[in-house]
Amino acid sequence: MSKITLKDIAKRLGTTSVTVSAALNGTGRVSDEKKAEILRVAEELGYHTAAAAQMLKRKSNPDIGLLINERSELINSSGMYVPMITEFLKLCEKLRVRNYIETSDPAKNDKTAPSSAASGMVGGMLITGMMGSKMENWFAEHPEFPKVYMEVPGEYSISTDFRGGAELALNYLAARGHRRIAVLTGPVIYPPHREVEEAYQKLAGELNLEQRIFQSFGRESTKAAVSASYNYVSELLSRTDRPTAFYSSDMAVATGIIYAAMKKGLRVPEDISIIGSLPEYEGEHFLPAMSSYQMNHKEIVNSAVEMLRDLLNEKDISDKNLRIPMIFNELDSVTAVS
Repeated sequence: MSKITLKDIAKRLGTTSVTVSAALNGTGRVSDEKKAEILRVAEELGYHTAAAAQMLKRKSNPDIGLLINERSELINSSGMYVPMITEFLKLCEKLRVRNYIETSDPAKNDKTAPSSAASGMVGGMLITGMMGSKMENWFAEHPEFPKVYMEVPGEYSISTDFRGGAELALNYLAARGHRRIAVLTGPVIYPPHREVEEAYQKLAGELNLEQRIFQSFGRESTKAAVSASYNYVSELLSRTDRPTAFYSSDMAVATGIIYAAMKKGLRVPEDISIIGSLPEYEGEHFLPAMSSYQMNHKEIVNSAVEMLRDLLNEKDISDKNLRIPMIFNELDSVTAVS
């Protein structure tokens, strides 16, 4: 294969070699959008390595990015990313730090690199969601690029203590006399749901639970998760020894639980108690209002940005992996077993 030149990149984009050179070398007046597009094409053609490496040596850029790796339809519906984006934007405004948010859907388009990082638009980045293999390779090839992971493993990371939240929820229900507790989650390939399963398996014996009912559901779509949860819970509630309480770490699954109870003529909390995992304001949309454990998005983002800025300023970080406790919202969906 012949060596890729500036002319090859310019031809692909319908622009000039001068513009391409200015974008790759950070000189001249090239818009951020155009620079990102040029870097993307350069990367696709195999030209990006030298240019990106040169840009990554610059330590003076205080601007930060947020990279979300997730299917686009789930970014708005998961209950995790929208509050995270909101807190990120609020904090950057408060700190007067310029920022750049980009998304990557590994299932549809496994990007070869985060454009804002490869183009030098940001000096460091917060990363959340499960990256595709190409994106992972880019970060592996550029270990010097400052980055902090949120809710996914990494050398520097901030994550929610979902295991601790689940343990508190189960103890809360057990303290009110519940011994038939079902735990329903989203896909256990994701750390939040996996930690809930681990907490349930650990505490089931300690709390002398009469049943061990654990079920995870896929997340192809919110509609599919609600439907699958409804069908599964409908069968559980038809049993003579049906659960008296549910804990769900997925909002869509919790919705299916409530709908199944309604169709069976069961009342919440008089007949079954429910604890979800969702923000308080969303819990208040249910009737009765749903008690819940929720992520502390503000603390997560604040801690991640602080750690990233320390990396940018080459400060020593004593605790590279912080765990943030969940917040409990005690509302109206739980009562003691009579």
